[in-house]
Amino acid sequence: MRKLLLCLIVLCLPLCATNYYQIDGVIYGIASTDGLLNADGTVTVYNAGTTDLRDCFTSKSGGAASNPFTLDSIGRGSLYTASGWIKIVIKDSDAVTIFTQDNIWVGISVVSSDTLELKAVKAMDASGLSLIDDGDNLGVFIEDGGQVGIGTNAPSQPLEVSGSGVSQRIKITSTDGNLASLWLENTEGGTQFINDENAFGIYDQDQSAYRLRILDNGQVGIGTNSPSQPLEVSGSGVSQRIKITATDGNLASLWLENTEGGTQFINDEDAFGIYDQDEAAYRLRILDTGQVGIGTTQPVQLLSVNSDSVQIVQTQSPASADPGDTGEVAWDSTFVYVYTGVANGWGRATLEVGY
Repeated sequence: MRKLLLCLIVLCLPLCATNYYQIDGVIYGIASTDGLLNADGTVTVYNAGTTDLRDCFTSKSGGAASNPFTLDSIGRGSLYTASGWIKIVIKDSDAVTIFTQDNIWVGISVVSSDTLELKAVKAMDASGLSLIDDGDNLGVFIEDGGQVGIGTNAPSQPLEVSGSGVSQRIKITSTDGNLASLWLENTEGGTQFINDENAFGIYDQDQSAYRLRILDNGQVGIGTNSPSQPLEVSGSGVSQRIKITATDGNLASLWLENTEGGTQFINDEDAFGIYDQDEAAYRLRILDTGQVGIGTTQPVQLLSVNSDSVQIVQTQSPASADPGDTGEVAWDSTFVYVYTGVANGWGRATLEVGY
């Protein structure tokens, strides 16, 4: 506090030629080039009754003393400047408050030996304002124009954080049980990234709904707040889809795998396929022409089966007049049936068993 008081006095007015002052016969400060200092480097100002210190100072323009500084009986000092009085009020042994002539607080208060309260801090010029720690490391920088840098003196955004080390993070903590979130908003609407109830979510502020929520057990919900599976997608409307897009010419696929092996559902070269990852082979492939290949990637018919047999599991014994589809095949223990599409269209052939 005392050093602050001395600095204010020195800034406002020049000291008199002597390097000390005297109150009631007691000398404070020493006659040295260090100016108004005690031997330990401090200056002492205290309740000295009605003693007047003005005679130690000259006016700002020099010449005879012009009563620039007084100390009253309750320990309040006043400095007079060209713009009026500034009161330096000593509140206790560790605190000082500064007021203007009309008793308006100008916003500087030394609350304790290590606390300084400020109403506002203004940069001296357009080079910006810096907060630096005792190791000369930049903490916060406010650029001319208002952009703020943390760890950088050249912020390119309204807020830019820069540093080095294993990881750089921004941490937001709620200490009263409320949500901790990062709220992003533009003229079109707002989105929150929220940590709540041991879950993380992306929240649509305009629709008051979660778009994505990840529970603490790792289950992910899209369109649902309580997913029951590792990934659960829920919604309403004409159709619900999951879309996977490859933008660089590679395959787009959905890969399903367990301990026994993996299968891919692949979109490639204008075809869809079911691919056996372990055997490195397509099990089914549908061309963009609609032709289906089983065991072959290039079907030449609507259905091409690369095998020496086809199994029809269920038996059927149609009467000749029963409805059917042209080319439909059925069988029972006695006959093989084929529907020809004409009247009484089912034909049959006797099976020879035991040949």
